[in-house]
Amino acid sequence: MEPLQFTSEIRGLAALRIFFGFYNNPILTSSNILDKHGNAVSIAIPFFGKKTPPDAIIFYGAENNRKVYAKWDDLRMTALWPISAKPNTAQQKIRHNYMCLSGKPHRDIAVQIEAPLNRTQITKLSVEMHAVIKPVIDKVFTQDTFDLVKFHKDLSIQCALNLLFGERNAERALHIGHLVDRLNLSNYLISNRILKYNIPGLPFHRLLRQAEDVRDTLMGWIKEAAGQPANTNLRTSVLNMADADGQVFSFDFKIGCLGTLVWAAIDTPSLGALWTTILLSRNPETAAKLHDELKAAGFSKKTSTEELNNLPYLNGVVLESLRLSPPATFIPLKSVRETSIGSIKVPANTAIYLCPRETQRDPTVYPDPEMFRPERWDAKTAPDAYEFIAFSGGVRRCPGATFATIYIKMVIAMLVERGGLELLTRESIAVRSVPTMEPLKPVFARPSASGQFC
Repeated sequence: MEPLQFTSEIRGLAALRIFFGFYNNPILTSSNILDKHGNAVSIAIPFFGKKTPPDAIIFYGAENNRKVYAKWDDLRMTALWPISAKPNTAQQKIRHNYMCLSGKPHRDIAVQIEAPLNRTQITKLSVEMHAVIKPVIDKVFTQDTFDLVKFHKDLSIQCALNLLFGERNAERALHIGHLVDRLNLSNYLISNRILKYNIPGLPFHRLLRQAEDVRDTLMGWIKEAAGQPANTNLRTSVLNMADADGQVFSFDFKIGCLGTLVWAAIDTPSLGALWTTILLSRNPETAAKLHDELKAAGFSKKTSTEELNNLPYLNGVVLESLRLSPPATFIPLKSVRETSIGSIKVPANTAIYLCPRETQRDPTVYPDPEMFRPERWDAKTAPDAYEFIAFSGGVRRCPGATFATIYIKMVIAMLVERGGLELLTRESIAVRSVPTMEPLKPVFARPSASGQFC
């Protein structure tokens, strides 16, 4: 096997254009880097970069993913919310969480926090999940026109916060979910990277106030879980977590963990269901095949998660949607010490990005990679860990992958059963990286008059 080496090194103004390109058009920028510069690219950014380049390395493809995943103890995830602030601010404190740890400290905490997300626990939730989702879908089918992005976001908030965090009040769940979502969006405004001035009227001032609102809300919310058994839900898991020596973590650290988990529990299922809905509306023949499979299987509120997972075409639809439109634009990592990946020497504190979208459109792995073809999964029901990284991989695989996949299947099955949707936004849908692939503008839809997706 060829040793991994840089295929290109980008510096100066070209690197700066890439930096801004990721904000303006992340998909096109990432695709252009692969096409023009190859699958292992070093980037040194002037003005914004560190003293010892490279500032970032972008890897594409399954073999490169394999080499990076082999170095997990030398890497950590970057902070979900990238905008740094003064040490005593809520914004700076809420950025620090267990996902930013590496090696054994990360694994010790992950085992505790992620217990409610294991497959056994999640597969018990099908009836409850159906009960939460059904009234929201019934309501949207009484509307003439609605924003598909908002519909899926609000549905995901209610379902995730109810089933995973124990929040039974739908209005309160929406309030908490929207607070976290607004803070996340503010963290990806380029103005907050450049103009860090805490002056009323400026976006950075608004970001700091949003962080305070999230911290105060989550602080009260997690304290309500006191006295409940550990691992009842994600709130109690975070509240009761301790290190390997039994040392209890600070509330600031717990709030950082809780905020990240809330965002991830909302965003990944929401976007997975959104892009699957859009793809089915643009491929009505596929939607009709899926309808036939669900009808033959007798899909209903009593359908278990095991039965959902045994529907091969539904499984193919969801996997193919996640292949074409993975939730994350990039998987962002950072080296915690000097290391090497293949023949590439990686200095400490170097950003490393893996690219799910391009990896999952490799024509040598997926023939006709731009086509939406659920049938391709008939003979390959279990995606390869390095060729399919929609949920990352290794010890850093998204802990909510099982929940997200079951949720997407349940929502899509219920929309198909209910009669499908007509997509009114027919033009190309521009996206922003926040850090997931979210539409830049509303996407409008309405209940289908024909009784099927179109």
